Amino acid sequence: GECAKFSEDVKYWAEFQTGIKVFEPWMKNAEARKTGGLQKPTSLVEACQILGDSKNLQDEAEAKMRVLEEASASANKMTSHKEADIKVEGYKVKWEAVYVVFKEWVARMTTLVECWNKLDGNVGELSSWVATKDSAAPDGSSEISIEKLETQLNTLKSMFAEKQKLVSDLDAYGPSDGVGGGAGAAPAASTEAAPAEEAAAAAAPEPEQAPADAPAS
Repeated sequence: GECAKFSEDVKYWAEFQTGIKVFEPWMKNAEARKTGGLQKPTSLVEACQILGDSKNLQDEAEAKMRVLEEASASANKMTSHKEADIKVEGYKVKWEAVYVVFKEWVARMTTLVECWNKLDGNVGELSSWVATKDSAAPDGSSEISIEKLETQLNTLKSMFAEKQKLVSDLDAYGPSDGVGGGAGAAPAASTEAAPAEEAAAAAAPEPEQAPADAPAS
């Protein structure tokens, strides 16, 4: 009886320890990654990559929580598991702290990528429309063209401003100093760059641009 119970306890303790050996190093890396903060993208392709990385962090966190829960379930089968319970509770608190941040990164980057993708689409549409008008429009239609051009440019300006604001909002998610994580960071002055110039510069998007959902692996 006692001997069999003891050998069962040894087996469950070993299962618990195996799970912890997987969870613990991941937890340290995840905390370091959280402290490193969210990178600010300089292109749509880069934004897509950061979104993909953030999704991977979130998925990995969910997988590691399952490992911790399985380890905890093994410990619960032991005669006495108070020590294991305390350890698991401590890890759950730490896990929650990083998981909330990774989820927020995914949400922020999804919004940014969707906005940026739309902006790039409109820039492309405008530049092809302008090219067509330049080569084909008879003189009489030029007045309407200018009105349409102004409307399109105003749309681009407001979309560009929205995209710039989303990028500057990422300052709050930059590297943290262990206190508040740069939450009060002022937006960079460069975010007020003239939208029209940038829109024009973006009129020839890079050929390798990925669709918004490409890196969702």
